Amino acid sequence: MFDFETSNWPKDMRITYKMTKWLFLNASYDYCKNVLTILNLPENNSNHRTSWLDTESEYAYAYEQCEGLFSRPIELLMHEVVALILDAKRSGHTFQIYHHNNITKILKDHDIESMLMELPQAERTEFEHDLKLLGLI
Repeated sequence: MFDFETSNWPKDMRITYKMTKWLFLNASYDYCKNVLTILNLPENNSNHRTSWLDTESEYAYAYEQCEGLFSRPIELLMHEVVALILDAKRSGHTFQIYHHNNITKILKDHDIESMLMELPQAERTEFEHDLKLLGLI
């Protein structure tokens, strides 16, 4: 079971889709808190600014923070799907291509049906819905 105090996931357990989303959103939340801290600094502080930078993305940060957590093909696929769903086509073409290319590589190396068979029915149903939403199946 995931240890919320230490953020440790047992190595022998598959990271679920729900936990993948939680990890991603938790990292996004942490990033947004950091931005608010900077925005709330006194104006005479050299790190103070009044708005987000054009190049900032809490989801890009979360994606990078979660990258080393996943090792199984189904976990890697879930990570990519979560990134695309949360982005909801707000980022540029480069973002979409990057994640679609990662998905293509995973699906080239691993049979989607075999990966989906690893999931309990409720988790599989939710994940398949998201795959269909993105036009991946």
